[in-house]
Amino acid sequence: MDQLEKYAKNGRINEEASVMDKQSIIIPAPIQEVWDLIVALESWPNWNSQVSSLNATSDKEFEWVFCNERFHSKIAYMEEPYTFCWISKGSLLKAVHVYKLDEINENKTSIVLEGSMQGFKTYFSFNHRKLHRSFVKWLEDLSNSFEHVS
Repeated sequence: MDQLEKYAKNGRINEEASVMDKQSIIIPAPIQEVWDLIVALESWPNWNSQVSSLNATSDKEFEWVFCNERFHSKIAYMEEPYTFCWISKGSLLKAVHVYKLDEINENKTSIVLEGSMQGFKTYFSFNHRKLHRSFVKWLEDLSNSFEHVS
């Protein structure tokens, strides 16, 4: 995972990975509120319907179940409130995820979620279509958690 950590520490995914996706959304909330929710790892199961459990094992590492896959992950880079990157290792999968936030105005935040996955499972069960759908749902769930903000 050392190579993947190098990508994540630079706010990048592995562009040579077998599976990649990039999705974006505008969230109706201030950038700091969005950031605070994203980095509150143990709250992910409360708003992300694809995360069934998450346990922070240290201030930078966490174990979680995402789309029925168990992952061990490590935060590789954070630049508050703009960039949040982590790497993950699962059964026959390795991934880099990058959140990039940008303030549109005081009540709107643009988010780009980008990820790369590699490993045996990307050829059979965790393909591009599954990653794409999971990213779209991830951002929808995140946006829905801010519906009360206008």
